[in-house]
Amino acid sequence: MEGVLLAGERILQLAQSAEPAPRQLAAHIMGEIGLRQFYRPLVPLLRDENHDVRREALLAAPKVGHDRLWAGVLANLDQVGLRVAAMNALVQGGEAAPRRHHPAAGANPRDGHAGAPRQSVAPPIIGRGDRPVGHALATPALHCA
Repeated sequence: MEGVLLAGERILQLAQSAEPAPRQLAAHIMGEIGLRQFYRPLVPLLRDENHDVRREALLAAPKVGHDRLWAGVLANLDQVGLRVAAMNALVQGGEAAPRRHHPAAGANPRDGHAGAPRQSVAPPIIGRGDRPVGHALATPALHCA
């Protein structure tokens, strides 16, 4: 029990560091531990100013699996350099991941548009002009339900 408390204290120190490398390490350790109880220090790392820290936090989020992490994961869908990592976190989260509407998905069928087709959250792969070739990830987990 004492070891867990000491480890938790050290992870908090790393997560609150002024330098990005210790914050990134903290996110990595939290993902490796994978305990739902250790989700709180991960929440601000999902909004970190450093994209490498956020990317590591996105890798850790589905491993920790706490419901309060998903809002931070969804917020990263708006970040071009983090969108794929956020989508992968949602896929890795499986059934625990939210199936809520995200603005990147377009119209939500649950918002009174029952006849609207399901929209993918995955960004289009570059095509010609405004016509995408396909989607970056083709998986049912990325469709709004």
